[in-house]
Order: sequence, then C-alpha cells, then structure tokens
Amino acid sequence: MEGTIQRANIKAGFTLIEVMIDILVVAMVSAAVLAAYSASFKSMELARAKITSVALANEKMEELRNLPYDSLATETGAIYPPGDVLDNEELVRHGIRFNVHIVINYIDDSYDGNVDGTIPL
Repeated sequence: MEGTIQRANIKAGFTLIEVMIDILVVAMVSAAVLAAYSASFKSMELARAKITSVALANEKMEELRNLPYDSLATETGAIYPPGDVLDNEELVRHGIRFNVHIVINYIDDSYDGNVDGTIPL
C-alpha cells in the first residue's frame, strides 16, 4: 500500500522538455501558415500586374487603331517618314511601373500579289 500512496502524491504536469517541444511545434505550424500567406499575397500581386499589363496593351492597341493610316509610324522606327507615336514610354498604373515599347512594321502580303509587282501602284 505504501507504494500506492507514493504514486498518488506525484503531481501530474508537463516537464520542461515537453513544453519546449510544444513551443517548437506551434512555431513550425505558425511559420508554415505565414509562408503560405506570403506566397499567396505575392501571387495575387503578380496576377494584378499581369492583368494591368494586358489592359495597358489593349489600350495602346486601341489608340493605334484609332489613328489615321498615314500616321502609323513611330518616332525612330523603320517606317519613313517618322510619325508621332512614341517608341518607348514609361507609364505607372495601380502603383506599378510599366515600360511600353511600340514597334510598327509594314508587311507585304504575298497573297495580294504586291511582292511580285503584279498590282500597279
């Protein structure tokens, strides 16, 4: 009986090692959650930048479509005479800096016969 009494007097509790392991597990889970949150935030920012860049490209294409045909030339491009369209432009949209580079080239379609000179000018 004496052995039974001694066991009843032992206090149940956590040792220092158990507390340290618990703290380590909580810290590792917290670090994983924060890393996942950070990665999702970065991917959202990247998606926002991509959507903005596509919208900006569409905007520039619409501006060029609305110009008269004779005005479709950049300032220093391959087309003579040079036009008023900027070759390079830096724009800021939604706090993101974009570099817009416009290249305009005329391409002769071989289907219409101009390459062979069959259509008189």
